[in-house]
Amino acid sequence: MVLSVEKVEELIRKGVDAKISVARKNAKKLNMHVTGKGAKEALELLDDYETNAQKALREKLLKTNRSLFSFILRPTDKIFTAKGGSVNYNVESSKVSTIKSGINSVADGLDIKKYLKKVVKKQYVIDPNGILFVDIDSSGKLETYIINTNQILWYKNKGNDVEAIIFEEYKKELTPQEIEMYEVMGSAFVKQKKDRRYYRVIDDVSDRIYVKEGDEIYIEKGSELPNNFGFVPAKILGDEKSPNLDLFESLIQDVVDDADEYLRDMSVKTVHKLSHSYPLYYALEQACTRCGGEGEIVSQIEGEEETRSTCSSCGGTGEKTRINPSDKLILKQPQEGDPVLTKDNIAGTISPNLETAKFYEDSVDKQRQIMFQAIWGTSYEQGGKRETATGRWIDAAPVRDRLRDISDTFAKLHKFLLDCYGKILLNNLDYESYVSYGDRYILENPDDLLKKYQDATNYQVSELVLIDLKNQYFEAEYQNDPLELMKYKKLSKIEPFPTMTVSQVVELEYITDEDKKRKMYYSTWVENLTKEQIVLYDEKKLKESFINYINGINLKQLNNGE
Repeated sequence: MVLSVEKVEELIRKGVDAKISVARKNAKKLNMHVTGKGAKEALELLDDYETNAQKALREKLLKTNRSLFSFILRPTDKIFTAKGGSVNYNVESSKVSTIKSGINSVADGLDIKKYLKKVVKKQYVIDPNGILFVDIDSSGKLETYIINTNQILWYKNKGNDVEAIIFEEYKKELTPQEIEMYEVMGSAFVKQKKDRRYYRVIDDVSDRIYVKEGDEIYIEKGSELPNNFGFVPAKILGDEKSPNLDLFESLIQDVVDDADEYLRDMSVKTVHKLSHSYPLYYALEQACTRCGGEGEIVSQIEGEEETRSTCSSCGGTGEKTRINPSDKLILKQPQEGDPVLTKDNIAGTISPNLETAKFYEDSVDKQRQIMFQAIWGTSYEQGGKRETATGRWIDAAPVRDRLRDISDTFAKLHKFLLDCYGKILLNNLDYESYVSYGDRYILENPDDLLKKYQDATNYQVSELVLIDLKNQYFEAEYQNDPLELMKYKKLSKIEPFPTMTVSQVVELEYITDEDKKRKMYYSTWVENLTKEQIVLYDEKKLKESFINYINGINLKQLNNGE
């Protein structure tokens, strides 16, 4: 798409596009929930239920929804740890190194996948109509940015592809030389130059700067550059279209109203907790320690005259108003006829209404589960030996379905960045890569997978099923330690009769003594391997090492006459 000068002028005069305005409003609300920014301003006065002072207290004690959405969105991390998937550069190996070197740090010192995980993923949730943008700086270096909707005036899109874009206006400070030159024309002229607004405009053909000066709009002299990509290097982040607007919706759009309620209820719960959930202490009257019960203290003595002032500790009442844990309550010896003193009529505490506190806790916990289930299509339960961020899924199938959709989106974003960098680095506008993300998500904890594997070995199931279950267990157990994962997968392929114990193998009649010996001494062979050998040896070399180890045992036994 190519924008004419007349069309650009029309769009600049029109101001922020209507759908961009709506996207900005949505992003502000989503950002408030995900990051906590602006949460205090989002709290509304509960008419007929609280005063302005009580609302101010809720704001002061407010706990944002940041931790809530950190928990709800945690499963999205799985798209970056899932097994499978591939990146095909589609060029000869000599050029692959050129591309890899260029994408080693696309932004903030991160490679493409880490940048998508640590930066783009959150923006994908907060501002789905924002864009992932690749730029070329004045020195010819490629740079990657997230451009949110607050920085966009207008764009024309076809799906996630941006066909043309006008960025939000910005100002330039006048240099001292420019001010000196313009002052000759008068202060009004200087103000006009200071008030100039600049707009960056990119389409398929060019990248240029427009200037709005008063009522005049023109292209800044020397700013027009050819678009070296041949297309607008921008990709919209979202993947779910709104049924009512020509906009993308957030992953958490369906629970925004619930999140508003959760924020309000949490603020009410916190105030109630501080006001009513602590025991109320009572005790017999005690004289103020500072003034001795007189309510006044001597503040100044001049000659025989003394000046007395109200005791600042008790406020003039003469009674102790605060009790320290180390204070003792000294009582006079009771006289005949005095009531009997017990611990209940000397001092004590009044317990709060814990049922109301439990109601608040149960209510917000239920809201949390409802939001989690609305997004992931299932719920979770806490239990088992080891807990993960989401406990145990009741049904993992809908979670996998949702994660596959998100994985597809991020694979496309990955491909977009790789293609943009490849076209420029290789000076080939026809360059295209292939990127797919894995969909073997590790959703079950290692204990559950190990039990599945153990149960499966007791039944006559396919060997392929057992191998798959074993691999799932290793991937779950060592998902954050790729070196250990590689090590155990290698060794598991060499272990003889992996689903049987040593005693079971020894009792078998249809196998050779050599096979039995391999099972018996497999664990001692592994113990004698160094970590470097396991990591550096391929599967073939490890098998040779195992055979040599067994042969060594045979030779030793032969020499000993066994």
